Amino acid sequence: MANYSAIYGLLSALENHLRRCLDDASGDTLLDGAGVVILGSDDIKGEPGTHSVGIYLHRISIDPHGRGRYIPSTSATGIAKPELPVNLHILIIGWASSAIGEVDLLAWAMQQIGGGLELDSASLVERDSSWGENNVVQVIPEDMSSEDLMRLWENLPRNYMLSSPYIIKTARLEAPDWSENHPRIGSIVMPMGEGGSS
Repeated sequence: MANYSAIYGLLSALENHLRRCLDDASGDTLLDGAGVVILGSDDIKGEPGTHSVGIYLHRISIDPHGRGRYIPSTSATGIAKPELPVNLHILIIGWASSAIGEVDLLAWAMQQIGGGLELDSASLVERDSSWGENNVVQVIPEDMSSEDLMRLWENLPRNYMLSSPYIIKTARLEAPDWSENHPRIGSIVMPMGEGGSS
């Protein structure tokens, strides 16, 4: 079960995976000098000064299939903990100042991710030590129409760049358990007199 810091940790895990893949492709002249960068909202306003694969988180959503789930308790109390399942919607961007750079970088990154990339606890524990062995997320292509992709870029503070949408699912965050500090309200039965009057 992870905490809020795992969100950036997932982006870092993907960044580290792609960097390792770049190291393995060190003899590829098309990727010479390439890097991987996590882009923030301020970064995306500017022009790319590097030859990199950009990872841009544009939305965090609640996973509708995981709502209302509880994580079994590992403590003696036996009380299950609530879960907050979230999906991260990202753009993989060919962050380069030339057409060939954009195409090569994005195509290469898509090849490394493939149809689905799994990131396990070994990749994720670096930023959030609460990740358990069973916490695995997938990086998969997101089904997004060209119209929706264009609309997304229209709301970003820069002109369109070659990009592909992906989703990181499902990060299982530990939701606050309000019952620990606020006991559940029980029912109170009040006696009634004859004829229904109290």
